[in-house]
Order: sequence, then structure tokens, then C-alpha cells
Amino acid sequence: MLGRSTDVDATLFLVLVAIGSALVGLWLLARLPSLAPKSLLGAAVCFGSAWIVPGLAVPLLAAAMLRLPIGFAILVAVFPLLTATFMLVGAGLRYLVGLTDHATR
Repeated sequence: MLGRSTDVDATLFLVLVAIGSALVGLWLLARLPSLAPKSLLGAAVCFGSAWIVPGLAVPLLAAAMLRLPIGFAILVAVFPLLTATFMLVGAGLRYLVGLTDHATR
């Protein structure tokens, strides 16, 4: 391999996973607009869930690392949780933007 290292920097990998999960979460919300909340309570639940969901990443990653290599464990454990977090925040913001849209008409 001409002296090249095939190791990927852990920080770069995590940044790429975070960017990818943000893009997938926002794409899902744009693709499935019916997932957005229809009430203020629904938006509050989205924001509250988005606050709680990332806390599940550490125990889920620890459990995944017992059986999987670290890179795959991150993709299996952290990627879906970050995707859900970005989707929940986007859904709550979509509702709030809808409120301001109705107020300006």
C-alpha cells in the first residue's frame, strides 16, 4: 500500500456519521411530511424526545461494542439515534415555522 495507513481518524469518522445522520433525518422529514406534529403538544413532545434520545447513545454503543467492531457499532448504535434526534428537532421546528407562517398571512 505504499506506506499509506488505512486507519480512519476517529474524530473524522464521528463527524461524518453526525453529518450523515443529520442529512438522513432531515431528508426523511422532507420526504414524509406527515411525520410532523399537528399541535403544540406534539411539537413539545418532539423537542422533549430530541433532548432525551441522544442520552441513549452511550449505553447502546457500549452494548453494541461487546459484539461488533467499533466502526460498525457506531453505525448501528449512534447513527439511528442521531438521525431520530435531527428528525425530531426538524419536526418540532416545522410546526413552529408553520405557526409563524399563519401569523404573517
